[in-house]
Amino acid sequence: MGSSSAARLLDAYDAFVAAVGEFPLMAGSVEGTSYRWRALEGYIAVYAVEETARAVTLMRLFHMSANWRARLLASNVDE
Repeated sequence: MGSSSAARLLDAYDAFVAAVGEFPLMAGSVEGTSYRWRALEGYIAVYAVEETARAVTLMRLFHMSANWRARLLASNVDE
């Protein structure tokens, strides 16, 4: 990853944080879990929303080419 790629990823991450902070439930849900996901510059960001605390926690970051749903479900991140 070159410096311009890293800068694009950081810019995309900043936009992701702003978007999920404002509209946390707008992204797609991960079937079989309480997680949400969004594309993030070649990656998939999987996050949890704690509505009562109004908090969003980034749980995992997968490369977009990975079978991220299967890996997430197999990893039992909820535990």
